[in-house]
Amino acid sequence: MKKAMKIVLIILSLIILIVGYFYWKGYQLKKGYEANEIQYTKKRLPADINFPKSIDSTLISRGKRLSNTLHCTYCHGDLLQGRETEERVSPNLTKVRHQYSNAELVKAIRYGINKDGALIGGDMPSAESYYHLNDTDIKAIVAYIRSLPNLSNENIPSTYGNKNGTSIFDLIRGGYANVFLGWEPNVDEFVYSSPRPAYPSDGIMRYGQYLSQTHCARCHGENLSGENGYWETADLAVGAGYSLDQFERLLREGKALGDRDIGFMTKLAKGYLSHLTDSEIQAIHSYLKKRADSSREN
Repeated sequence: MKKAMKIVLIILSLIILIVGYFYWKGYQLKKGYEANEIQYTKKRLPADINFPKSIDSTLISRGKRLSNTLHCTYCHGDLLQGRETEERVSPNLTKVRHQYSNAELVKAIRYGINKDGALIGGDMPSAESYYHLNDTDIKAIVAYIRSLPNLSNENIPSTYGNKNGTSIFDLIRGGYANVFLGWEPNVDEFVYSSPRPAYPSDGIMRYGQYLSQTHCARCHGENLSGENGYWETADLAVGAGYSLDQFERLLREGKALGDRDIGFMTKLAKGYLSHLTDSEIQAIHSYLKKRADSSREN
């Protein structure tokens, strides 16, 4: 019996050592992956934006509207007071904003880097969407954040981020795949395209592309051709099949052709995209039609 127990203990010890080794390898891969993400992200940092000494109500109003159309309020709550959903816990911006200068808020929004130089992570859509925001829109968002009263939200947990983050089992699996299959994280995904900021004065097509990139890329992908992962979204070229009236109804009411509800997109349209102006919707629609025509020609 004692001999059998020794054998069992030896086997268990070997299993623990092997699993621990895989965990350590996975942890090292994760650290290197995050270090490379920070490195590539910081390479994109431009000069600071010059903020006006006094912020007018027009800029604040624009920032408030953008906080809806860009889905800031979806994660952070109606007044950016923090929110907990099934997927994530987002902080109360009215509490943390005082720790940031305007330049640091810009860095956090546009590049996903917090005050300490680390990645915010989670579902902060800096890489796909906010990276492309023009200076006027960034200023408006910061102005709106600054204008809000201090809001108490004691129900928000102190730990923020994506609830479905990397688990111990993910790290073990990653370590195993690295040792036996040669798998490595794809660092190339952090080599982002150049930003494409635009303004209404740049013309309806150029501005429509800008609005599509900043408002739609989070779900439809960096190149707007759809995602096959968690989101399961279509190529934005589908919007070219709508008349302008139909497209307006899609973005304001979430009704697709045939008067269909389309799941999460219906919720986004009603709660957030409905705040887009008529001219912004027209610009997006015009760009999508041009994009679809260009694809057919190629």
